[in-house]
Amino acid sequence: MTQVPATGLDGQLEIRVRDLEAMFLVGVRPSEKARRQRLRINVWLYVPEAGPHHSDDLADTVSYSDLVAGIDRLAASEKHTELIETVAERIAGLALTDPRVARAVVAVEKPDVYPHLASVGVRIERRRQRPSGEA
Repeated sequence: MTQVPATGLDGQLEIRVRDLEAMFLVGVRPSEKARRQRLRINVWLYVPEAGPHHSDDLADTVSYSDLVAGIDRLAASEKHTELIETVAERIAGLALTDPRVARAVVAVEKPDVYPHLASVGVRIERRRQRPSGEA
């Protein structure tokens, strides 16, 4: 199970996509280039909040469904990617396309690489760039 990133949610909404599994063309070994392999993906999105949610309208929140659809499109791509670090960066980029997302943490694991361990993987954190002159 992937560890939850440490955070104090002071004034933020945390949106999670947990243990999404998809088949990607990824890896540097010749055997990995010959077939898709399973990746396990976890994403945490952090959205600053002005206060409690009073709306029940999807337009008023960040859609995890859009993020999942974007990850599914990445997985369906016929373009081979060498590193899971690159997959993580692409997912973070997708997560930050919604201007309400201030920070994204992305964990990508390869669970089928070694039979004697649960997985190998990476975790990255990316923050929205502030416009020049903003503190």
